[in-house]
Amino acid sequence: MKILVFSDTHLTDRFDQGKFRFLQKIINFSDQVIINGDFWDSWFTNFDDFVNSEWRKLFPILLKKRAIYIYGNHDPARKRDSRASLFSVEQEEFYILTLADQTYRIEHGSNILKGNRPKSIEIYSWFLNRIDKTILGRPVYQFLHFFEYLGYKLIGAPLMTGSKVARHLNEVMKQAGREENFLICGETHCAEIDENARYANSGCILYGTASYLLLDENGVALRRENF
Repeated sequence: MKILVFSDTHLTDRFDQGKFRFLQKIINFSDQVIINGDFWDSWFTNFDDFVNSEWRKLFPILLKKRAIYIYGNHDPARKRDSRASLFSVEQEEFYILTLADQTYRIEHGSNILKGNRPKSIEIYSWFLNRIDKTILGRPVYQFLHFFEYLGYKLIGAPLMTGSKVARHLNEVMKQAGREENFLICGETHCAEIDENARYANSGCILYGTASYLLLDENGVALRRENF
């Protein structure tokens, strides 16, 4: 039994054939799928446009793998509707999985980080959440997205894995782990496994770089690839 856990794909109504092929490959390779938040991005599109985009070609593949969909901060429950059942058999804020002798608590991580981010990040998040309700929201997000895209193209994955803020946020989430459960999060885009802390982060699949987790009877493994 091989379970794929991925997060932070931030899909919009714009289709990317290369990213589609990569997601198709890793989904088909697995026996079951858990989408750990930020599957689609409400900052750049709405749910209706997303489910009617070419990304719908992924939906039958995900259903075949009985995908579990966990909400993130970019795709919260309030911004979707019953059509989430087109690509997932269950939708949750978190999911408890027992595999062999190990119990995993899988959640995106944004709820854990509320109030625990550095003050600069809290102010930044407050600003983005406020502007989301105005006509300026979409242009500002597109502007920020462009600079993030440049960063990934010029620097690649180390933009996140080498980020002091991302590493700090992972440490905050490790402290929230429960002794009886192995905690798996996303959110920070910073992939990691820390067996001592009983914590793993699935990272992200963005701009040609990918990280994801594979769970089986032997534990959890981290995979990194370019696409």
